[in-house]
Amino acid sequence: MNELANIDVKIIPAEITFDLAPVKKLVNTLKMTYTDWIVKEEDLKSATDTIAQINNVSKSISDKRIAIGKDFKKPFDEFEKQVKTICAELDALSKSIKDQTDEYENKRKATKKAAIESLPSYNKYIAFNEKWLNKGTSIESVIVSIDNQNYERKTAEDTIKQACDNLIPDRFIDMYHNGMELSIILSSINAAKELASRPIIVAKEEPQPEPLPIAKLRVTLEKQKTLSAQFSGTEIQFTWLKVFCADNNILIEFWEVN
Repeated sequence: MNELANIDVKIIPAEITFDLAPVKKLVNTLKMTYTDWIVKEEDLKSATDTIAQINNVSKSISDKRIAIGKDFKKPFDEFEKQVKTICAELDALSKSIKDQTDEYENKRKATKKAAIESLPSYNKYIAFNEKWLNKGTSIESVIVSIDNQNYERKTAEDTIKQACDNLIPDRFIDMYHNGMELSIILSSINAAKELASRPIIVAKEEPQPEPLPIAKLRVTLEKQKTLSAQFSGTEIQFTWLKVFCADNNILIEFWEVN
């Protein structure tokens, strides 16, 4: 098909004839007149007029150059315009075909994605890789990738359970599923175990206040407070603070202070 793109173009070099002798003579005259001119204060008015005259001569010469250049370029501009029109028609034709092939490709990818997600080993924790949808990627290789992810997750879960000892591991496993690094989770577990190992200090029993009437007691129990505070600590300590608040149904928001 490329042989159709062979365009028969004949270029006839244009010839420009010109005589710059009068212009050069005028320029030499101006140079001889004004090159060594020392402008004095009383010459300011005539000097301004002379500047305008010299600039006008330069502009008229440049304007002629531009006009000749436009005429010289006209044949190419016309050729370029027609070629661009033809290329635009070809691009539109190519796009109309590509849109159809893309539709089939999207259907193929959707079918393959559904097949992958229906695999017995696929689950909600699998990080789907778009490269799995490539034509050159076999289902067998996808299964291997999924099995590797499952093995890595199961290993991490077992590590967390083993590190927890007497702690309930569920919340720490949820941290891992939500994308937290295993090393940070293990540090959080160690911090929680250290906190749990501290002795419990029993406060001295204080006299209990008189019980409130039922109506007033209900209002007191339902009343909530909002406190603002500023903390300084490590990332692990803040992680443990979040866990503690979540376990005790305390709504907490964090703003990082530089």
